[in-house]
Amino acid sequence: MLVREKNDLGVITVNSITLDQLIAHALEPYKGSVWLANYKGPSSETLIKVGGYEAIAERNFRMNGDRLYVRLYLLISFGKSIRSICREIIDQLASDIEQCLQIPLHDIEIVVTGVVSKKIAPRHIVYSYRMFKTSDQFRKDEIQERDPA
Repeated sequence: MLVREKNDLGVITVNSITLDQLIAHALEPYKGSVWLANYKGPSSETLIKVGGYEAIAERNFRMNGDRLYVRLYLLISFGKSIRSICREIIDQLASDIEQCLQIPLHDIEIVVTGVVSKKIAPRHIVYSYRMFKTSDQFRKDEIQERDPA
């Protein structure tokens, strides 16, 4: 159980299975090019050939005070834009969590542990919700400074 809130009408609980469904919804557009992994990436090339990436998947959820922290480990297919895919997954997951569950976010981190082609090229690339949010705010401020319309 991740979140438990008690009110006059009863008890509301959110568990990791609910978050797993939201993650699956965020990854659905990238089926066949993005897979859940663990902090090491897949443990063997055999899992790649069999397609058993998600058997070893690791997802971390925890509450920091009243805010939710999520960390996902992903493998991404070669030739795909890692930054744009991570940004879209983070945006989708953030909106689902805030709108559906109405839980405020502390952060969402995506760690890309590998790039899949014929073999897996290990990587350690980290993108976070806070990073994208900060860069968006910076861009908006920069545009307003150039064009004070």
